[in-house]
Amino acid sequence: MKITVIIPWVFLFFLVVHYGDARAEKKGGILSATLAKSQMMQIISPRLDWAMTNNNYAVQSFDADWKVVPNESIALYQQARQVYIFAKGFEATNDDRYLIAMTKSADFMIDHMYDESTSNWFAGLNRDNFLQRSQPKEYDNAFALFAMSHAYEVSREKRYLDKALATWMLSDLATGFLLAKSKNVSSAESTLYDETWSTNALMHLLEALLALHDVTQSGTVWQDIEIIANFVATSLMQERGYIADYYENVNQPLAISSGGYVELGHQIEWAYLFHIAVDRGLEPKYRTLANSLVEYALAVGWNDSEGSLGGRADYRKTLIEKQPVWWAQAEFMKLNLYLIKREFATTKSKYLLSSSYSFVVNNFIDYKAGGWFISSREGKRRPVGYHPVGMYSEELVKYY
Repeated sequence: MKITVIIPWVFLFFLVVHYGDARAEKKGGILSATLAKSQMMQIISPRLDWAMTNNNYAVQSFDADWKVVPNESIALYQQARQVYIFAKGFEATNDDRYLIAMTKSADFMIDHMYDESTSNWFAGLNRDNFLQRSQPKEYDNAFALFAMSHAYEVSREKRYLDKALATWMLSDLATGFLLAKSKNVSSAESTLYDETWSTNALMHLLEALLALHDVTQSGTVWQDIEIIANFVATSLMQERGYIADYYENVNQPLAISSGGYVELGHQIEWAYLFHIAVDRGLEPKYRTLANSLVEYALAVGWNDSEGSLGGRADYRKTLIEKQPVWWAQAEFMKLNLYLIKREFATTKSKYLLSSSYSFVVNNFIDYKAGGWFISSREGKRRPVGYHPVGMYSEELVKYY
């Protein structure tokens, strides 16, 4: 029998789970630091326990009972996400086991997925034969840079910084980045590109560069952040207030009939990245851009009756995939936690956080074993946890 938990917007939240009383510590916050840490560690700890027990730090796929689901390949972006969640586990607990697991996971990336001759990364490996590798992909490279930056931040081991910097200096790091740099030194009219390209890799590259800047304070890295931000604002942002997921001819959203769409969760991710970039010195106008992206996502996809955000839309503000996506719910909660903690929030922001958390509790949190699960045709699966761990970590950040 499914249990429905109703969380009113005035934050009277009481959720008793197998792990004890999970109640908010203070009035005004749907997630306390204690509750956030508890639920975050329920995602990370079983993965740590399995890795240490089996002395195997290659990322695994698990079912709802934390049993390994066999699969043939190890994806670079998933391995990188495992590095990130172990880093966050160490930051939250100061338990050296998480530091060891993060180090071994990052070293696995370097030992088996990094090409010393090109400074590039293989996008995947065969689990039974590490010499069977797939070619680099810009999406995975962005996560490799992200993981190496976080590994260095936590461990201060120079080999991680070296790999992060080598990745950053790749000439073909991301198509969108190449287009942004080309526009920066010329003009939009003189930048020619007649292929379809994805903004998802560019978005995660911005995320990775912000992490790299945090650990280097490099002015050159910051210039790259500004170049991407300017390109998004002047070339990709559409009048209706969205960033499409695919473009052609540099800055034309790919036609819906050709597979174009607006991923609403990505609007939220872009918005969060612009907000934290402004915190680090980006011009304040990017908060306005961030707010426009959120307003678009809410206008098109917010379901107030269940507290969820829809999946994808076309360019006329019509939902083409109504089903809420688990990772987008986590990103939406992260953004609202940020707005509240930075004291930008209104009553509406708090209401949205409360409503979305109610949806998450009822649809993605495991009452018995803890942690998050997602449902698929093959049954319930455990995500690596990059999205919800990032969300819970936002509650643990101290801005003031």
